[in-house]
Amino acid sequence: MVIECKTWGAEFEKERQKMEQHGGQLFAYLANDQNTRFLVLYASRLNNKKEFEYENLIIQIKDREEDLKKSLKQIEEENIKLYRDANNKTELFEVWKEMFNLYFHFNGVFDEDANAYSLELKALKKKDLKPLDNSQGLFNKFAEILRHNNISDNANAFNKILSLFLCKIVDEEKNDNDILGFQVKEDEEYEHLIDRLQALYKKGMKKLNEEIVYYSEADLHKIIKLYPKQTPIEAVEEVFRELKYYTNNEFAFKEVHNKKLFYQNGRVLTEVVKLIQNYRFKYNSQQQVLGDFFELMLNHGVKQSEGQFFTPIPIVKYIILSLGFDELIKSKLEKDDDYILPKILDYACGAGHFLTESIEELQHILKRLDISKLSEEHQKKIKEYRKGTEWTKDYIFGIEKDYRLARTSQIACYINGDGDANILFGDGLENHDQLQLEKKKFDVVIANPPYSVSAFKNYLNVGKTNFSLFEHLTERSSEIEALFIERTKQVLADNGLAGIVLPSTILSNTGIYTKAREILLKHFEIKAITELGSKTFIATGTTTVILFLKRRNDDFLADRKYIAEDVFNGINIETEKRYIKEKRFVELFCEHREFDYKDYVRFLILEINDDLAKTEMFTEYKEAFDSSTEIKNLKKKAYFKNYTAEEKKEKLNKRFYNYCKKIEKEKFLYFMLCLSDADKEADKLEEYYKPQQTVIVKTGNDNNKQKEFLGYEFQGKKGSEGIKINNYGGKLFDPNNPTNSQKANSYIRNTIVNKTLSKIDEEQKENISLFTLLSLINFNNVEFDKKIKTKGEVEIQLNSQFQYQKVNTLVEIIGGLWTGKNPPYQKVKVIRNTNFADFGKIDYSDVAIIDVEEKQFSSRKLMKGDLIVEKSGGSETQAVGRIVLFDLEDENFSFSNFTNRLRIKEGSKITPNYLHIYLNFVYDQGYTFNIQNGASGLKNLDMNKYLKIKIPVPPLKIQQKIISEIEKIEQKETENLEKTEKLEQEIQTEFSQVVSGKKKVKLDKICISQSGGTPSRKVPEYWKNGTINWLRSEVCQNCYVYENQVKEKITELGLQKSSAKIFKKDTVLIALVGATIGRVAYLTFEATTNQNIAGLYPKDKKQLNSKFLFYALMNDFDKNFGDRKGKFTMANMSLIRNLAIGLPSISEQKKLISIIEKKEKAINKLKLNLENVKTEKEEVLIKYL
Repeated sequence: MVIECKTWGAEFEKERQKMEQHGGQLFAYLANDQNTRFLVLYASRLNNKKEFEYENLIIQIKDREEDLKKSLKQIEEENIKLYRDANNKTELFEVWKEMFNLYFHFNGVFDEDANAYSLELKALKKKDLKPLDNSQGLFNKFAEILRHNNISDNANAFNKILSLFLCKIVDEEKNDNDILGFQVKEDEEYEHLIDRLQALYKKGMKKLNEEIVYYSEADLHKIIKLYPKQTPIEAVEEVFRELKYYTNNEFAFKEVHNKKLFYQNGRVLTEVVKLIQNYRFKYNSQQQVLGDFFELMLNHGVKQSEGQFFTPIPIVKYIILSLGFDELIKSKLEKDDDYILPKILDYACGAGHFLTESIEELQHILKRLDISKLSEEHQKKIKEYRKGTEWTKDYIFGIEKDYRLARTSQIACYINGDGDANILFGDGLENHDQLQLEKKKFDVVIANPPYSVSAFKNYLNVGKTNFSLFEHLTERSSEIEALFIERTKQVLADNGLAGIVLPSTILSNTGIYTKAREILLKHFEIKAITELGSKTFIATGTTTVILFLKRRNDDFLADRKYIAEDVFNGINIETEKRYIKEKRFVELFCEHREFDYKDYVRFLILEINDDLAKTEMFTEYKEAFDSSTEIKNLKKKAYFKNYTAEEKKEKLNKRFYNYCKKIEKEKFLYFMLCLSDADKEADKLEEYYKPQQTVIVKTGNDNNKQKEFLGYEFQGKKGSEGIKINNYGGKLFDPNNPTNSQKANSYIRNTIVNKTLSKIDEEQKENISLFTLLSLINFNNVEFDKKIKTKGEVEIQLNSQFQYQKVNTLVEIIGGLWTGKNPPYQKVKVIRNTNFADFGKIDYSDVAIIDVEEKQFSSRKLMKGDLIVEKSGGSETQAVGRIVLFDLEDENFSFSNFTNRLRIKEGSKITPNYLHIYLNFVYDQGYTFNIQNGASGLKNLDMNKYLKIKIPVPPLKIQQKIISEIEKIEQKETENLEKTEKLEQEIQTEFSQVVSGKKKVKLDKICISQSGGTPSRKVPEYWKNGTINWLRSEVCQNCYVYENQVKEKITELGLQKSSAKIFKKDTVLIALVGATIGRVAYLTFEATTNQNIAGLYPKDKKQLNSKFLFYALMNDFDKNFGDRKGKFTMANMSLIRNLAIGLPSISEQKKLISIIEKKEKAINKLKLNLENVKTEKEEVLIKYL
């Protein structure tokens, strides 16, 4: 035996290829000693778990016994080649290639039960299977097999390998010591291999509830042997008929219609089986690398077609983490529910992403769930669930109409360790007994159903008895997504959750879409809407949204219908004494519609009075009524013409009254449906009248910003097609922390569990908005079509007990001025945007003095108490709409044309200081982001919307209390700022004094310096489920870096396969590129970084203290990098190593660090106080309002 040892990985694979091409080194050794019985290629390593593993390829040098017995003539005629007759390396290789099809054995030499000097090459057993550790590598080998066999039909190749996956999964149900059928055996004819595969395939298809025609050789032999006595000719003909008409070659990578093509395909099939036969495919839990391999196959082989677009995994994960499965489980455990996990349905499951990712998330939750305080029964059940995924048979259901995708989905579940999940081949709109709806409805529907499918109605097996929307469809209708909304209503349990991807037209189009929205508003709370940009999906130009819904109890709708009937049937709402007050609903409705309450109550009981008739809404009603076909036709009728003028007026007024009442009744009902779902045991009655809060998330329109927000992009470059993950989760979610408040999903999680949201993280203000559902629906159209906007009117409400007034009812407004054109002129001090300081203050230190027109100035003089609002300015990250209070007696001030002045109207019961406080609160909450215009650069405030902001107006005594308390907060704020500035200056002075006159030493002499690296984004196993911290240069902000700032992690394999390096705790990081170039960070934990960061660590801690190095580089920033800005974009390692710092003794360094740290501790405390100022001010408003 000759053993050739190679290093693991590339060297081993390289030698394997040489062997298959020309024999490699081993056949050269064989040529020198033809008594060799075995050739072995070998490699071993310690894997990531520090476990020993090896890989070997064994060739047996032995001719077949039957060939050795043949005569020379037979050998020549049959072109038989023998090792016995080979004279050199080339001839020996030809024997292995042509007679043994380049066959490798895998077992028999290094096995634990192998016998020395008596080797027995064994067939592959289940126990010999090994886990896959490189999905990309295996996929590349598969792609290479297709290439060198000239196979270009990727879709067909995917179907065939899918069939092989099914065979392999079924084969792995055997016991550990059983010989596997899914393997290529030495000396085997293709027919025998295919026969075994067909048997496995039949067994696998039976698991998918599909029967296929298959006769083994033994079956056929039996039939023929018993013919004609026991097998009639009809039976034989039936077998031939079935084989001719009812079979499909499930393993034909190439078309097969003759013997030659059969053998060509046989070679391809053998290569593919050999490629995957040694890897284990069936698990009881998710195996990431195997899942990634399947994903690569799926992206390579499946083209997305009409109405069918696969959802990218990050979007799937975002929806799942937004719904908060952990909260659902918590609720079920508290209620002592028999089903402790959510029952989940995807009624258009495609390739199974929603199901496999849901199962993975549930497994994570089960592992981290604290069960110590649960009942013994629940503890036992959860411990059982943690062992595997058998529980999926009760909780996970998918339906798919496309047979190929249903099979794909089932195999995806098997490969992800979820083989017990229920995948149904059928229509998601139909009822299926397996869904067990009569036993329990679903807790979660999560799906991306098909949409815009032409003439789909003709192919449905459902009708108007199944769907109320069915009657609104025509033969040519394509709006299949509308039916899936109604289907969601049917299958979800009360309080069940849905996350559904739909075309954005569902929110705005009319016709059947209006009816679909009625279902949404009646039966669901619309918790959130995510508007997806054009870069979200790979293959569609359709703009899409994700609706996050919570199923209402049907009693809620019944109750609100009952109230609407009562109110519009003339019940006296003033005297009604029910727990839920109809009067309160009507008051809120009038306030929202800007109707006078008394006028509207009169309308409900008796008539439309003159004041109500003059409102804009009722004026439009009158115009629509008079121009309607019905009224025009009525006026032409003979009997109508016979009425007197007074009679005509009376009859038309009565019709008009009923016309208005019908529309207003519907609007009133939907107004109530837009209020929150208060529990019947709600502590506060006011909860019944609270508007639903809806979170709006937008990925944006700018391509680069979309990529940043999503964390991925799609590539079309040949060889790199498909999704490229740049930052897994992006701003959508944190894969390591589902409740991270800086990510979009956390806002949706919180609103689903009815947490009132008021703040948006600074980084998310451009993408996330908080609205009431009422503000997203226009109640002021004659045709009430229930369109749902994703940009609502600003509503800033703290659920105040005091009456609200709009800004425009409280103030007079006038625009600013600038340099005059028409004399006479006057020199005036003009407040500009640049004078707007923090916290709504005016900085009077640099006020422009310009010549303005006296005529303009006379009406634009500032008086003490005037407010100045910024109407033009802002940026991509800073909203326009800052507001300041003019607090001087000087009358020679005005304001620029980029601003407006707000002056309290005479008689308004509001003080300037209180209004300033409240409008600053509005701005601090980010609400003006939603009412600004301008795609990029300068932003303009929509003043019409700004002036409609509602302000709670408490009594003057309460206003004064609010002002007094906030003035105290602002006084502390000013003192803290002054103290911070003083301490920062003291640090600079201390540092300069210590290093002054000290010898300069280059960093290269005193530091170990290295740059980082980025593992390839194309290889998922370098990133997915990573455990090693990885940082970008954005962390270098002249500050300490803490582990909670880590956004991404890499795997051990990613570290090995890249130039990334692990930097120790106390390493000083310095940015090499971009906006942070030259800035430093102090690493408080172990981490790796990208290539745009250099890590510096003392060579000798007795000479250099890490913290001193950090402060020295921070202190020298302007000297080292200030004059280089704009001259280069990248600082190389040579430049960093040549930087020099003044180096005092180690004792001086430590003493200085001790002084600085004390001062920094004080600074951090002051900064924390400053960060809390906005919250403290908000708490004052909540306290009094």
